[in-house]
Amino acid sequence: MPAKIVDKDIRPAPGDLRIVQAFLNTVNHESRVDLLSSPRALADWLSAQGLAGPEVEFDAADLERTLTVREGWRVWLRSSPMASPELCERLDRLLTPIELRPKHHPDGALQLVPTGGGVAGALGRLSAILMAAQHEKTWPRFKICSNPDCRSAFYDYSNNRSNKWCTRRCGNRISARLSRRRKRRS
Repeated sequence: MPAKIVDKDIRPAPGDLRIVQAFLNTVNHESRVDLLSSPRALADWLSAQGLAGPEVEFDAADLERTLTVREGWRVWLRSSPMASPELCERLDRLLTPIELRPKHHPDGALQLVPTGGGVAGALGRLSAILMAAQHEKTWPRFKICSNPDCRSAFYDYSNNRSNKWCTRRCGNRISARLSRRRKRRS
């Protein structure tokens, strides 16, 4: 099932990284729409992504932890490669209960998978995807839009990895805004 996100104009990242992208983009900062607005919405979204079983119930603490990790990862990604030590420690504390184990596949692949379920299992799977992206060298192409009103996660498909905006629409908005400022100054 395709990952459900708030903004459908953003091109999905390759492979499993699209799930992390969708997770980070479950909130639209411009419209203030959040697909993870309640424990039930969290359960439905995680289930739809295959990150939790449909029978798993979540509470307000699970939702708060998930939203805190989501926003922490957004800041961590935006500030990468020089995130603050405080942010890294906070994320590490939130993710401490996660346990990952190696899983061997018949095709020769080795993957880290969570040993538990619930929020820890879902965040563990997302963490494993991020780790794989770093190992596969796709991580530097994973970015947060430079438009301060947008801040969506996107995968930079450009040859020189120079994209700053998630879509042309965001880039055009910033260009128009800067043009208006220049005209006002002159």
